[in-house]
Amino acid sequence: MELSRRAIENTAESIDVAMRQLREAMVGMPDKDMGFKRSHESAARDAAHFTVLLQETAGNR
Repeated sequence: MELSRRAIENTAESIDVAMRQLREAMVGMPDKDMGFKRSHESAARDAAHFTVLLQETAGNR
């Protein structure tokens, strides 16, 4: 399935918004409860990597 440049940019923007909302929702949460911090950092790294790949793909179109 081929994505248009605009669709890719919209997806990247949506990921940014979702990660910002998650960061804001985490304010005041204990970081180390049940390994949440490690899980969140891993998810954030994966989301950042995916966003970069999307932006690179959009740049190649």
